[in-house]
Amino acid sequence: MGNVACIPEDVLDKASCWLERSDILSQRAVSRSARDAARRAIARKAIPDVRNIKFREPPNPLGGAMVVTEHSIVAMGNVFGAGCVELTAAGTSAPITALSSFVSSTNGGLRALQFYGTDILAYYFVKMCLASPNLVTLCLQNSQISDEAIAVIASACPKLEDVCFSDLGSTLSPAERWGRLFPRLRELDLRRWMGMGGPVYRPTRLDAIAEAARITSATELLVEGCHITRDVVEAVVGTAFADRITKFGCAEDRLDTIIETDAFFAAARGFPRLVHLTIPQGTTIADPDFYARLARIRTLESITISEKPGWHMEHPDEHVVAACTHNRLEKLTLEILRGLTRNVVDGIISSPSAATLREIDIGLCEEIYDAVHPDIIIRDIDMLRLARNLPRLTKLSWQRTYFPARMGPRDFTTEREIYEVLVGRGGNFYHDVDHVYE
Repeated sequence: MGNVACIPEDVLDKASCWLERSDILSQRAVSRSARDAARRAIARKAIPDVRNIKFREPPNPLGGAMVVTEHSIVAMGNVFGAGCVELTAAGTSAPITALSSFVSSTNGGLRALQFYGTDILAYYFVKMCLASPNLVTLCLQNSQISDEAIAVIASACPKLEDVCFSDLGSTLSPAERWGRLFPRLRELDLRRWMGMGGPVYRPTRLDAIAEAARITSATELLVEGCHITRDVVEAVVGTAFADRITKFGCAEDRLDTIIETDAFFAAARGFPRLVHLTIPQGTTIADPDFYARLARIRTLESITISEKPGWHMEHPDEHVVAACTHNRLEKLTLEILRGLTRNVVDGIISSPSAATLREIDIGLCEEIYDAVHPDIIIRDIDMLRLARNLPRLTKLSWQRTYFPARMGPRDFTTEREIYEVLVGRGGNFYHDVDHVYE
């Protein structure tokens, strides 16, 4: 104790910020000066292990009851609450009264409050939000909450940017249901979970979508798992939100997403800063002439074309070459575009995009069934031709399915040459091989 008393206060304060919660508890018991230093570090929210506190059931937080006791939660709040910025609870049968007490102990300092898999009453959740006016992130899953309660939360927490509520009891997407209540949202979300393999969701509340678009500061429109028609796009056209959108389509692409051709054209006309377009799995572009028609409205810097496993785009080479011909692309992403052949390489090299492409990402575009033919499949030498003939290319990513029995041994020499070409430009070559032995 004597040695601790001799440590200068500023040194003790600095050391306190490096400790974990268990160490802080030990420090508090050493001496009065050590206890005061711990309190100051907590109050400054300077301890990472205190700033972010999680109550959960490892290793599967969504599959079982929380094991932490109410007494422990209350005690942790009394000691660490003033230093907590992010609180997460995961697991069923949450001790809600204790969690509410913990939130109160933060003195309004929480910026993130997240409940996963918890079954809590909306009353307590609203109470915690009322005690946390500085929230930026809020998530409540697995518990039904009314529109009235959401409105109260929106009024009490005006800084919210990331919001997620359970859709239990509702048939609408977040943008249609409550998007208009949170002007600082970073994303306007048209999605509604319909289950894996279930139908895509079709937004219909155009008035609510338009109202949300008029007040939001969001920069992204989320459409994964949706059926997007022209009228949905036109509902946001003319707003400041539409003027901020730079990407349209579906980035994650885990679910089928249907975007009608007219919706793409409406986006090209109505989103003046649009530079990136994604054609997601579930969407069918029947004619490669689509890219020429689109380019007459707006040319793009980046295009992603993906295909649902088991589906087959007719003439995928022609679609890719058309996209490169009618734009001056800087980035091209091709995902699970089964049946792509080495002919696409010549098309890309001879297109206007050859002079502008900086990044190409090709993922699992080999045909993996009976139609695999070694004489047309993309090879290492074809990727080397891309690297050499696209002078601005610095990033090339190639994830492929490899059939040793049909293709013979891998060409490691050529792979090394590709890497050397791109590294020489300050870039890199990312190569992931999925071997299939027949």
